[in-house]
Parts: sequence; C-alpha cells; structure tokens
Amino acid sequence: MIGDSILSNFQHSYSYKQYIEPLHCLNFCIQGDQTQNVLWRVLNGELDEIKVKVIVLAVGTHNKHSANEICAGIKKIIQVIKEKQPNAYIIVMSFLLFLANELRRAGEGLLPCGREPNPKRQKHAEVNKLLTSAFTVDSKVIFICPDWDQFLQSDGTISHRDMADYMHPTERAYARFCEPLVEELQNLLQIFLKTNAPPGSPLD
Repeated sequence: MIGDSILSNFQHSYSYKQYIEPLHCLNFCIQGDQTQNVLWRVLNGELDEIKVKVIVLAVGTHNKHSANEICAGIKKIIQVIKEKQPNAYIIVMSFLLFLANELRRAGEGLLPCGREPNPKRQKHAEVNKLLTSAFTVDSKVIFICPDWDQFLQSDGTISHRDMADYMHPTERAYARFCEPLVEELQNLLQIFLKTNAPPGSPLD
C-alpha cells in the first residue's frame, strides 16, 4: 500500500489486521503525504528490489492543488509504478469526498470530507471524474470505492461516528471502507494463483 494517512491509519484497524495482514501486505503510507511526496518515494527506490502482485494507492486528500493538478500527480505516480512493477495490478482507492451518484455507479471516488458539504468535496468529485476518464481503458488499473453515500446522513453531513475529525475514517467506517478492497484483492490474487498453478491442479 502506498499513500497518505487514510491507508496509514487503516493498518491500525481491526479490519486491516483481520483481512489485509494475512495477505502479507507492506504498508508504505505516511501521514500527510501529498502526490509529490509519494511520487518522490516511488522514484527513489520504494518499489525497487521487491516483486509485488497488487499495489493499492490512495493519495491526494492532503493536496492543496487544483483538481487537474491532483489528477496529473496521481497519473504520474501510476506511470512510474507501472515502470517499476510492470506485472502488478494497481488499485486506486477513491478520494475522500464522494457525492456524485453517477461517479458512485461507475465505481470511483474519494471519501467525503468535512462535516458539511464544502468546496473540498466538490474538488474531490472533480478529481474522481478526471481519473475515471483517464483509466477506464487500462485493465491493470482498477478504481474502487465503497458506497460513499453510506457515510452521509440525510442532511448531507458526516457523522463523527464515521469520521471523528471529518476526514479520517473511524474503526466503524474502515470496516465498510475495506469491503470492496478486500473483494478486489481476493479476485486479483486468484488470477495470480491460477497463472502460477501447476498443470493439472484444481486452479489450473
């Protein structure tokens, strides 16, 4: 896993310990990192000398840049990851701030952020839309996103029970956050199991 505090905090949750740790996951996420920080780390050896099957990327929430600039940063990170790990699948976790129903149906998006609807939510929704257009034809890059509407109350606000600081998921929220991620990881790892299975085995 590569990214910022969203996935960094995730590793301390029960859901991570229950479902992600058994997959021998390495968590390279750093609190407060922005796209340029993650790009520097990937360019400077973070993925060197290892061979991975799946990389989970979640970054951009802390960026102050425009939606186009954030999208460009994420695209550049993905480009470098593919150069470093050409055989790996890349899962891009949706941005924290998800409102648009048409994006939710497409399966991409950042988490909602801020207790009330706000400009940052709107910017995140724009980033999600740009990323959707950029990677829909790339079979090795998968965008996944929980149903972010479940984090929004009927008046559009976010409960402190899901995000105590209105940005980072709580234990309860991570339980829902990880469901589509675990499902996708299992699907992708099954591909590798079948590819590497000996002839005549049940997975062949």
